[in-house]
Amino acid sequence: MRKTLALAIACAMLASMSSVAFADTTTDTKTIKVDETSAIYMLEDEDSNVLNKVDGSNLSLEPGDSFFIEILPENAGENIPTKLAGQYKVVTDWQTGKSSFESASITTKKVAEATGKYITKNPQYGLAASYDSLDALKAAVDAVKVEDNSSSSGAAAIAEVPLTEEQKAAVIKTYTQEFKTDYKYVAQINTKASYSTKEVDLNGTVKVVKKTSSNSSSASSVEVNAVVAYERANVDGDSLEVSKDAPVVTFDDVDGEVELTFGNNFTFIVNAKNQDELFLGYTEKPVSSIIDQNEDASIDFITFSSKPSFNRIGEFYIYADEDSYIYEVTENGLKKLNAKYDEDSSAYVFETRTLTSYAISDMELSYNGSAVEDDSSSSSSSSSNGGSSNGGSTTTKPSNPNTGSADMVSAAVAAAAVSLVAAGAAAYKKASKDEE
Repeated sequence: MRKTLALAIACAMLASMSSVAFADTTTDTKTIKVDETSAIYMLEDEDSNVLNKVDGSNLSLEPGDSFFIEILPENAGENIPTKLAGQYKVVTDWQTGKSSFESASITTKKVAEATGKYITKNPQYGLAASYDSLDALKAAVDAVKVEDNSSSSGAAAIAEVPLTEEQKAAVIKTYTQEFKTDYKYVAQINTKASYSTKEVDLNGTVKVVKKTSSNSSSASSVEVNAVVAYERANVDGDSLEVSKDAPVVTFDDVDGEVELTFGNNFTFIVNAKNQDELFLGYTEKPVSSIIDQNEDASIDFITFSSKPSFNRIGEFYIYADEDSYIYEVTENGLKKLNAKYDEDSSAYVFETRTLTSYAISDMELSYNGSAVEDDSSSSSSSSSNGGSSNGGSTTTKPSNPNTGSADMVSAAVAAAAVSLVAAGAAAYKKASKDEE
């Protein structure tokens, strides 16, 4: 009898545990969607695959950028099985800007979600190391009292006063918002990489529907309002330091010669009157195939991704030692430029209207196992592209922007800038971001 009772109790306990376990099991969803509650994400940076939530009401994108829309299960808290996600596709309907759209797909990405907490490793004034919200942190900081050392000596009691506004701001700054990362299904929307100088409004809707569905009109959607464009800079006066973050340059107020500076070692002087806007994005990323075949050489590079052409021929200055070797990097290899050394500027100078790709070395280079072609003209770019000259005007020599050192070749190969996509039209984007 006792054995039977014990067995019955054990079975009851097991059944109870099983029912609890099954109650905690998350249900797999039967359908997925995107709707107005879906979060919008973009990459945290080009060196990571982590997505951060952004304001999706008016996205600002560069050509070649991607944005991501959170895919939701039918009911909150349900799992999205891999097999189910594979049965769906992304459908887009663009009212404007369709030419800037590349592709769309369903994928998984690591997403950083704010927990709401604010934390610090070094709490001050007796504050806690963690607060559940920014408001809770601010309230705690407001309540802090410190001794008032400004009171006269001999006072019976030292008064306590709140922190000053500057002190409060400094304390709050030591706390950071806590994030947790998790993988999510997202709809990835890719824009076309290009060197366009235009601004494009990309407006429309995005849905996820079953691949077998012939009618998506009833599916919920997300409305997209985005501007696809590079940052712009206008030449103000007669000079501009061209930034990789603002590669589109306009010449609206230019009435003559301008001096364009690219980094510390390159300057282009040209008459830019009536010059249309240009994409002047550049990178100083090393060309690995040339580096690999000339291991003993110290080589610096500059590459103008879109090979921009000006209306008129100008003078390109490369600040380097007089015994340096100057090359143009072409699709067929290296071409030695017949650049002249200007002692006043401590720079090699050649004429061109089209900016391409150049290499500067401390020794003569070979490429693909053969000697480098010699250029008998002032510049392959100026001779092959023609165009009007500077109209007999005298070109002003630039001051060396290298502030005291003309030795570019002996410097370490430049690390560098942002962030821009893959090959072809995307080379500038990816290369400049790799540098940074």
